[in-house]
Amino acid sequence: MRPAETSALYNPLEHIIGSPGLVRVARVLAQHGGSLGVSDISRRAKLSLPSTRAALRRLRESEIVTGVGAGRSMVCSLRMEHPLTPALVALFSAEEKYANVVLGAIRRAARSLKPPPLAVWLYGSVARAADTPTSDVDVAIVSASAEPAAQADALRDGISIELGEEDHRVSVIALGPRDVARLARTKSKFWSELRRDAVVLAGDAPDGLLQQLRRKPTKR
Repeated sequence: MRPAETSALYNPLEHIIGSPGLVRVARVLAQHGGSLGVSDISRRAKLSLPSTRAALRRLRESEIVTGVGAGRSMVCSLRMEHPLTPALVALFSAEEKYANVVLGAIRRAARSLKPPPLAVWLYGSVARAADTPTSDVDVAIVSASAEPAAQADALRDGISIELGEEDHRVSVIALGPRDVARLARTKSKFWSELRRDAVVLAGDAPDGLLQQLRRKPTKR
């Protein structure tokens, strides 16, 4: 069932950022801080041109976006004199800072480990920017210590201290050098996904670490 109509005066945010497409376009303009062409907005927002034009049309109707020109030559920007523009810009700034808080906490926790891990990677849906509010923040730690699992526990504890109640979404798995070599040798799906998606939080990227390990074989 479709939700009941709401007032654009009393509930303007439902009309301004009432769909993912509107949010993406508004975010692009807020982060850029100036005028952008429709094609550039489409590329940055990762939307098709028709979807971008539809979102811009809605935002212009709400008078929070202004446009000059027509068609492909149109350039758009946030209308800074709109009463909600400062709050919208602040909202997107807070959104960006939230992600940096989580990833920064993981990086700091990784730097505190002794011995230093060989690598710490963000992987999975968050690394692909395809996560949902219920998705885990998946982290892999590659440790040369005798007990990689113990170092993974130490990393998890460090993240918990940094994030407090927000740490419940962070999931940490442990890998040793032999695990990395085996995953690469067997061309596992997990290794392929790591090579494609991993965001480096500490140490080297998967291929760089593998080259290091091949130059310095693990002692048996």
